[in-house]
Amino acid sequence: MLHFFRKIRRDLLANSQFFKYLKYAIGEIVLVVLGILIALQINNRNEERKEQDKFNQILVDVEKEIVDNISFARETIHGFAQYDSLCLNFFIDSVRFADNIYLYRRLFGGSVKSLIRDDAFQKLNQLIRLSTEQEAMRDKLIDFKLGNGEIEIDDHSRKMTELKEARLEIFKKHEWCENWQFYKYDDRFADFFTMNDEGRNLVLENFTWVTEYRESLQHYDSHAIPVFKSISRYLDSLGLEHNDSSLFEYDPKNYKHYLGKYNAVWCSHKDFVFDDSVIVSTEKGKLFWTAYRQDGNGRKMEISPINKYHFRTPFFAGIYHLEINEHGEVSGITFSAGPEWVYSLEKVR
Repeated sequence: MLHFFRKIRRDLLANSQFFKYLKYAIGEIVLVVLGILIALQINNRNEERKEQDKFNQILVDVEKEIVDNISFARETIHGFAQYDSLCLNFFIDSVRFADNIYLYRRLFGGSVKSLIRDDAFQKLNQLIRLSTEQEAMRDKLIDFKLGNGEIEIDDHSRKMTELKEARLEIFKKHEWCENWQFYKYDDRFADFFTMNDEGRNLVLENFTWVTEYRESLQHYDSHAIPVFKSISRYLDSLGLEHNDSSLFEYDPKNYKHYLGKYNAVWCSHKDFVFDDSVIVSTEKGKLFWTAYRQDGNGRKMEISPINKYHFRTPFFAGIYHLEINEHGEVSGITFSAGPEWVYSLEKVR
C-alpha cells in the first residue's frame, strides 16, 4: 500500500502536476489525521469500557462496605438498647444496683470506636469515564455520604473516648478506684453512684452521650438501607454476584408477642407529645406502629426489631423496650430517647 502511494507521488512530480500533487498531499494528511482520530476514539472507548467495568466491580465492594457499616451500626444500636434499659433502671431504682459490680461497669462501658468504612467508595470516586447511569449512582452515594452523619459518628466516638479518660481521672481521686478497675465490689463506689450527686451526674452525662451517639447511628442506618437496595438492583441488572438485597429483612412471625393494643400511662416530660394509644400490627410482611391521639395527629410507621425485647422506629431516634410480667407475657412498652424523654404504655389487649 505504501509503495502504491509513493508511486502516485513520483508520477505527479515527474509530470509537473504540482497542484494535483498538493491536493493529493492534503488528502493523504486528512486520511492520516482521520486514522489517528479513529484510533484515539477506539482507544477512548476501550478505556471508558474498562473504567465502567472497573466501576461495576468496585461498586460490589462499596455495597459490601455499606453492608458492613449497617451491620456495625445495628450491632452497636442493639448493645445500646440494653444499656438504655440499664440506665433507666438505675435512675428509677438505684437500690437494685447496690451489689452488682457488672452493672456499674456497664454504666461506664469502654470507648466506642466508629467502624464506618469508605475505602471502596474513595476508589469509586476517582473514576471519571462513566455512563450516565453510573454517574447517577455515584451522585446518590456522594449525597448519602455527605448527608448521613459519618463525621458526626466519628465525633461522638471521639467524645465518648474523652469522657472515659476524664471519668477515670475522677475515679482515681477515690480510694475505691483500684477495686473498680479490678471488678471487685466495694460499698464505697456503690454509694458514690447511687447516693452522691457527682456520681449520678456522671451516669447522666454518659447516658446523654450514648443516646446522641445511638441517634446518629440510627440516622445512618435508616438512610443506608435504601442506598444499599439501589446498588443491589443495579448490580442485579448486570448479572453480577453480590450481597443479597433481602439481607436486612425480618420475619414478623418471630415477633408476634409485639402485637396488641397499648394505652399511654406515664410520660417524663410535660412538653413531650406522646400517643394516647397504640396498636402494633402486621401488614404485608412488616410490623407497624399505628398511633392514635385525641387531637387526631396520630401516625403510622414501620417497626425495626432489634431483638426479642427491643425495637425502634424511624420517627423517634429512641429505643422501645417491651416490659415482661411475672408470667413471661408482654405487659407494656417503655420508650426512651434519653434520660429526660421517657414514656410508658400499658398493654390492654
